[in-house]
Amino acid sequence: MIHRDSVGCLQAFGAEPRHDGKIAQWLSAGAGILHEEMWDIDQSRLNQKQELFQLWINLPQKQKMTKPSICLIGNKKSEDAKVTENCACAPTVYSESGNIETIVLVGEYNGRFSNVETASPMSILHVRMKPPSNNTNANSYTWKIKIPEFYQTAIIYMRTGSVSVISGSRGADEVEEIPAHYTATFTAVGNVVELKCDEKNGADFIFLAGEPIQEVVEARGSMVMTTPDEIEVAYSDYGRGLMGQPWDHRLNDKEWIDHITKFPSAYK
Repeated sequence: MIHRDSVGCLQAFGAEPRHDGKIAQWLSAGAGILHEEMWDIDQSRLNQKQELFQLWINLPQKQKMTKPSICLIGNKKSEDAKVTENCACAPTVYSESGNIETIVLVGEYNGRFSNVETASPMSILHVRMKPPSNNTNANSYTWKIKIPEFYQTAIIYMRTGSVSVISGSRGADEVEEIPAHYTATFTAVGNVVELKCDEKNGADFIFLAGEPIQEVVEARGSMVMTTPDEIEVAYSDYGRGLMGQPWDHRLNDKEWIDHITKFPSAYK
């Protein structure tokens, strides 16, 4: 994706080599920001397929009027990867067999931490499980995570392949299958999730877990606040140009800079 916004940030991220490992973006809208996300198309391969996960996570009410912030998330595999300005490190954790990789986009997995700063405790993991290739070791196609009890829920979205859910506390047989393009929610009963991938096709999924902030969500259009009155204030701020003024997406970068200079955001 190519990102441009009303506070003057221009970023590119994606899964291709030209993105230098910058695979995701963490944007905290705070008091308000105007931004555009355009597909970063390689002109030499116009028929390529693009795929994007976009997750909206609620900010606690006390932080909704903070200054907007944006950083890229880099999938750095080296142990000594450093955090640079506007870029956080998402380590990759490999299983002993090498068949499973877990990218820690946000939060923690097996003692490895992402550098993304969140307003409340959470984990966002991208898990890729390859078929075991005649390896009879059960660990080669089983993924497990221990979730803090105060998180209360966990969610899986299955991108490709499938997994069977195993009861971590009882050590029981598979109890349920999650196929491709399905979403599964786990309850607060128990704090271990153990998943066995399809032995033929493997699995690729997003795992999300976090601590509930126990606040009401009021949403209208692109505004997410806590009360209807706050929504009205947000739209008033937008109408008065406090978040900047919209621009034509066909503007080149120089024209875009000229525009946001002429119509600056009050929340820079």
